[in-house]
Amino acid sequence: MFERNDMRENVRNCIVVTDIGENVIEEMLRYIYTGNVENLDDLADDLFQAADKYDLGELKAICENVLSSNLSDDSAAKTLVLADLHRAYELKSKTMDYIVLNSSNVMRTDGWKIFVAGKRNDLLNEVCQALSRKLAGSGVKETGEMICALCAHPALDGDY
Repeated sequence: MFERNDMRENVRNCIVVTDIGENVIEEMLRYIYTGNVENLDDLADDLFQAADKYDLGELKAICENVLSSNLSDDSAAKTLVLADLHRAYELKSKTMDYIVLNSSNVMRTDGWKIFVAGKRNDLLNEVCQALSRKLAGSGVKETGEMICALCAHPALDGDY
């Protein structure tokens, strides 16, 4: 695996991973060696990120399915960010649809407040556009002002 003999990992005969939790590494290795995963409901988001980082496409897809199936008002904003960061377009689309359909509840959660405070204005703009299309399709006038009011949060300080 390590071509150069002088590499630290080759000399020590071990790899140090500092950005992934031990339980996530354990499940990732379990999947690599057995094709099975335990504790998926609890670890899906972290395992999804690790699977993407280490190019484990099947594991990433399994985690995407779990994240999609477990969407809730509380998890939607975090899942949207994860899907966007890790180029999971189907998960992003499903999560966006969930947020649009449940916007009044989702936007009251701490997860939404954290999302808005995170200054992901590009992604927030996508949500607002999707909400605008939904409202425009329902015949509501002045959708832009309504969407800004729905999406607004004090953390943006008018930076929307």
